[in-house]
Amino acid sequence: MIKKSINRFALGLASLAIVFQLLIIYTYKEITSLEPVILVQILPTYFLLINLIMHYFLLKSAQESSSKFVRTFMLSTTAKMMISLIFIVIIGFVTKPDFKAPILTFVSLYLVFMVVEVIFIVKDLKQLSNKN
Repeated sequence: MIKKSINRFALGLASLAIVFQLLIIYTYKEITSLEPVILVQILPTYFLLINLIMHYFLLKSAQESSSKFVRTFMLSTTAKMMISLIFIVIIGFVTKPDFKAPILTFVSLYLVFMVVEVIFIVKDLKQLSNKN
């Protein structure tokens, strides 16, 4: 169950990351006339990896018990937010004069990937509850 769910989630996230990678390159060059710094270019990959790791641990904990799932969900959400805050600060320092576009890009991607993660985890939890 976990392997199938993770594969489906990874495929969905990878597709989303590719679309956003291309969108970032296009919008930065065409709309803002800025060249995206490497930190902005790797944002979709960052969100892909962090969400895959968190999703794996959430599914493992959901199989064990609902209380462990809740603890793991809260811990993973807090960890992701703290890591993301550090990433935003680094982006702010690296892109100091033009920091608005990169940070807006980061927050937008964070929200989109979070919504996708929640959609997938709800589907997976429903499948788990149907099996039990």
